[in-house]
Amino acid sequence: MEAIVTAAAQLLVERGYAAASTNAIAERAGVSIGSLYQYFRHKDDIFGAVVARHRQEVTPVVNTMLQRMSAPDADVVELTLELLRRMAEVNSKDPRLLAAIDRELGWLEHQQDDEETARQAVTVILRRRLAKQAYTMEVIATLIVAIVAPLSRWMVHSKPDKLDTDQFISAFGQMLRGLLG
Repeated sequence: MEAIVTAAAQLLVERGYAAASTNAIAERAGVSIGSLYQYFRHKDDIFGAVVARHRQEVTPVVNTMLQRMSAPDADVVELTLELLRRMAEVNSKDPRLLAAIDRELGWLEHQQDDEETARQAVTVILRRRLAKQAYTMEVIATLIVAIVAPLSRWMVHSKPDKLDTDQFISAFGQMLRGLLG
């Protein structure tokens, strides 16, 4: 199964989603097409596994940061910036694959409810800390979750070379502090 997922990831980078047929994936993986279909019903399931494998690397980083944010004395903005840096590190392991996932499999990535779970957790954290209306916390939590994941990927595969990463992250932190008052 791992060979099939690895082959699909390679073909995604080299040829793109449309050109990565199940036959090509099976051939690259060194398995018969029948073996491929023992593990996966169709091509979307295989690429769903490619996305899931990437998420398995990111999820522990996010969960650790959410735990740390829950501490009463935690600086939510600093931890959000640390999360951004750590996610960029994880994402930088294979920037070509990450770019291909973003470009070709974004629709698969958003079928998972990890982002909603994170949004709810950040909302709870913000409600405990800040004396603002609940809907404001939900809006801010949604912005944080909606921005951090794609921003960490953008920093790996699309950030202009001239853009100073530390300054960029610092500016994002100032923006968050402004939102949080």
